[in-house]
Amino acid sequence: MSINNYNNSDNDLFDNIINIEDNFYKNGFKNGEVDGQIVGIEHGRDVGFVKGVELGREIGRIIAFFVLWSSFLIQNPTYLKENQKILFCELEKQLLNFKIEPDNPEFTDKLESLRRNFKRLSLFFFKQKLYLNLDTSHKQLTF
Repeated sequence: MSINNYNNSDNDLFDNIINIEDNFYKNGFKNGEVDGQIVGIEHGRDVGFVKGVELGREIGRIIAFFVLWSSFLIQNPTYLKENQKILFCELEKQLLNFKIEPDNPEFTDKLESLRRNFKRLSLFFFKQKLYLNLDTSHKQLTF
């Protein structure tokens, strides 16, 4: 074996060791990326489910109060002032057109507008002590 061949085989051995190490790093990165995506999807579903339930509960509560107020206003059509009628009609339109689309860039603005109008009407109805014979001794009605 000549000296050139011996040096060449050392270089090949060293290159092979570097290639093996590089392959381990690449494979580890790929596996870690795939595992991270799976964990991210699972975590996203868990968080999304919880947030979806919270949002559904909130929208359901708004609809329930709206139905309650509507039934009262059918029996008492002159109860609201003109600006409150406008706000009530706006809330009705918002509820009818509301879609839960978090990917929509306007979703947050629409949700905040719906919340704001609901709170304004809530303040009016509760300020007028319009509980429709509900037992108000408990403090479960919160906003």
